[in-house]
Amino acid sequence: MNVRVATEADADHVARLMAAFRDWWGRDEPTDDQLAAGVARLLVDPNTEFLLAGSDAARPAGLCQLRYRYGLWYDAPDCWLEDIYVDERAQRAGVGRALVDAALEA
Repeated sequence: MNVRVATEADADHVARLMAAFRDWWGRDEPTDDQLAAGVARLLVDPNTEFLLAGSDAARPAGLCQLRYRYGLWYDAPDCWLEDIYVDERAQRAGVGRALVDAALEA
């Protein structure tokens, strides 16, 4: 299973997976254009990472969004797993587990 941190070049993959997540929730918003703009903004935010995972590195099947911040309880940097999604066709193939394991390592 290939897991990697998304770069600006992965914006289309991230937006595609976030749109699928939105659709899974049965929501109409944010629109595809709003998602694309938000993803572009977050990909350059030093406090945010998207992890991409799948057996095909050219077309990731899942992602999770990590947010970094100062954690009061630890007096140290903290990481929050904000979103996680695996495409239906890739579920039960270890994509979600690989994303969670990578998030825990972060």
